[in-house]
Amino acid sequence: MSLVVASVEGESVWMVSDTAITDPVNSLRSRCYLPKVEVSDDRAALVGFAGNNAHGAARLARLACAEAPGDLGLGVLIQGSRDDANVEFAYAFLDPSGPPLLFRVAHGVAEQRMVVNLGSMSALDTFQRIRHGELDPYAPKALKTFMCLAEGQAVPAGLRQAIVSMLDLFATRTERDVGGLAIPYLLTRSGPRFCTYGYGVSDPIFAQIAPGSVIPHGSPEGGGTSLSVTQLDDGAGIVGYWRQLPGGFVLLRTADRYEKHDFVGLPTAFKDAVRTTLGRSTHLWMGDQEAGPVKGLAIVRTGDGQTTAVVADHSDAQTIAVHNLSTPFHFSVNLSPVKSTEAAGAEDGPDGAPWSVRLSEDKCSVQFGLRKNESEEVTASLNSRELEALIRRLGYWRERMADQVPSDHRAVTETFAVPDPVWRLEKSPHPALSGCLLSLRHNGFGWLTFVLPNHEAGSMGRWLVENASTRGPISDAGNTDDSRS
Repeated sequence: MSLVVASVEGESVWMVSDTAITDPVNSLRSRCYLPKVEVSDDRAALVGFAGNNAHGAARLARLACAEAPGDLGLGVLIQGSRDDANVEFAYAFLDPSGPPLLFRVAHGVAEQRMVVNLGSMSALDTFQRIRHGELDPYAPKALKTFMCLAEGQAVPAGLRQAIVSMLDLFATRTERDVGGLAIPYLLTRSGPRFCTYGYGVSDPIFAQIAPGSVIPHGSPEGGGTSLSVTQLDDGAGIVGYWRQLPGGFVLLRTADRYEKHDFVGLPTAFKDAVRTTLGRSTHLWMGDQEAGPVKGLAIVRTGDGQTTAVVADHSDAQTIAVHNLSTPFHFSVNLSPVKSTEAAGAEDGPDGAPWSVRLSEDKCSVQFGLRKNESEEVTASLNSRELEALIRRLGYWRERMADQVPSDHRAVTETFAVPDPVWRLEKSPHPALSGCLLSLRHNGFGWLTFVLPNHEAGSMGRWLVENASTRGPISDAGNTDDSRS
């Protein structure tokens, strides 16, 4: 049996499926794995399938994917489900004149819906209970982390929740009707995107560590888990990796099926084995090398200003320090503001925002887009100087909006910190303002300059002397990339 969940969300539609094809008489190690969502050949439609005849459903899904999206692709599935009552389908495609369309196809009938659920209704019931917070398969006093990306695009909230709920479903059910990997796809005007993700659950150690401690990977003995699901760099297969094994597999797409290739070892050895055996490169959401320098911090606070957690972005890894060890909490962080600029990419605005930003491949310009309507976008290509000018003007108008920036930084539930910035101190350059000029270099916003009155400068100096972990004379009133003060 299977489980496929699909939904129209805003101007996009998504699908998530499991991959297990189970046989009650076989052990878990004997499972076959089959992604149950297919992308059409013209990359304009998604087909999800379920039923007791999984391989027959997969064949029909690929036949539908070879047809033009709409009536032709839908017709293949209608006829196939009429001939075989053991298969059912979710079919989504892009309507040129409106939002994406989603259909449920079973027993020779296609019904347009906003939500489609296929497969085991018993598993679906557990899935819904997990999604609504009624079940959690993991012990309390543990940290659950989930990171996802759809080829540079923000992942809708409903899809993020569905992926996590699907993974928790696998850990909850003792039945062997669903399992394997959660396979998520997002279909937008830009085409279909595979959603890569990393999911981790720590050991239940919150009662054993101090506030502010970095949470380590979970261990098999303690009940923790770490899963990475990505695509091969050429898009020809799906990679599932479990750190606790350590190892995983590659589901390599062929003309008529998927071939499963198993590999063992820590992340570096695993990737080397995939490259040597299959001649393909892959990336994982986790590694076994020491994390590089911190490029930025995302600081998450509660409504009353208490720090909950701090996410450090190392470019090649993320680490999380948890400060709230006593009460359950949820937080969501978009790491894009602190991501290293080593990789070009695209980013949509927050859910519903009518803008998008894309960094050029040569990293010399940014394409900024504003959507006028569902099908039309106005774009402008800005070089670094033009982008800096736009940022300054946006800051000018933000200062004049009725909704002011909070005066207490703790009132902001998510902030981003730049580690070890370059700074300069000078005397105030204008007689109307006594004090000192403090300049801080921000990697994205440029030089930010503030005039500190003498009494505030004195208060700041005293606090730094009393609280800095390294005390000593200040050699000069500034620093550089080569000489820190």
